[in-house]
Amino acid sequence: MNAFRDEVTTLLARAHEQLNDQECERLRAVIDHRHGDWPQLARDTSAEHLAWLLIGQLEEAEQELAPDQVRELESLIKDDLPKGP
Repeated sequence: MNAFRDEVTTLLARAHEQLNDQECERLRAVIDHRHGDWPQLARDTSAEHLAWLLIGQLEEAEQELAPDQVRELESLIKDDLPKGP
């Protein structure tokens, strides 16, 4: 779990360094819709690369961790990123 948390924390730090608030909100929306058509939300945006990396971490976590631990990672991401209006 710690390795996933560390990687997610690193990716979130990159998001805050590289993206403006609106792009961070888009990244949060991607996480909210990660079991749906999330690529549509990120396509051709500056958040796209980080979206793929964060989704990849969550998908890998689903293979290795308990569901409550994956939800904890999702919460970590959502709590860190701004929520849109």
